[in-house]
Formats: sequence, structure tokens, C-alpha cells
Amino acid sequence: SKSQPMPLTISSAAFCFCTLNGYIQSKNLFELQKYPIHTLTAPTFIFGIMIFCTGMAINIQSDSILRNLRRENTEYVIPRGGMFEWISCPNMCGEILEWGGFALACGFSLPAVAFFLYTCANLVPRAVSHHEWYNTRFDNYPVKRKAWLPLIW
Repeated sequence: SKSQPMPLTISSAAFCFCTLNGYIQSKNLFELQKYPIHTLTAPTFIFGIMIFCTGMAINIQSDSILRNLRRENTEYVIPRGGMFEWISCPNMCGEILEWGGFALACGFSLPAVAFFLYTCANLVPRAVSHHEWYNTRFDNYPVKRKAWLPLIW
């Protein structure tokens, strides 16, 4: 089935939210928090950036797999490849990893942690719902595949 156009209210709300979040994160990073130059070599910063980049790579690859499925099929199919071999919603897992890594790299600043928690509160229930939908839609859905966290949930 072809996707429907996104309603203007939803895309407008998403635009406003992303703009506000970008402003708050930027204001905190560049004006409110004082990060000395040696912060760039701190293990927490480096590890946070590594987690962020890992999440971004997972997110990009997963979105690419999903886009290609839509181009190649008129019916819903089980996504395969990449992190889809372990979880139903690797794009959501990747997004959570990105913002968790960002929060760590920022020294767990309040705005970064708040957005990480918001992301979890938004995406974990969606991932669980998607996983349940896949399981009811496909009789041959991989039994060992978890919702959003490999081997765990």
C-alpha cells in the first residue's frame, strides 16, 4: 500500500518541536554551559560521540532498508538485513542511541538528558506497538526478533 501524505498539522508540529529543541540544545551548548577545551578529550565525550555515531549509522541504514521495501513492494513485507535481523525497529533504537550518546557527550546536561528521556518515552512504546503489529500481521515473523533492544526487549 502506498503511504498517505502527512497532514500539515503533524508536520508543522514536528517542525516547531525540532526548532525549539534545536534552540534549547544550542543555547545550552554555546551559552549556558561552560565546556573547557579539554572536554573534547574526556572519555565520556569520546564515548558519547561514538554512541551517537553508532546510533546514526543504525538509523540511516534502517531507514534506507525501509525506503527500499516501499519502492519494491506493494504489500507489507518483513524487513530483513542490518539490525532488522535482531529487532523490529532499529531506526528507533538508533535514534535512542543517538540522543543517549549526545547526553553523555554533553556531560548529562539537563536539556540533553530531557530530550533523551523524551525520545525514549516517545519511541519505546511505538517500537513495542510496531513489534506487536508485525507479530500479528505475519505468521512467519522471526520469533527471536525483539522490539527495539537486541536480545532484551
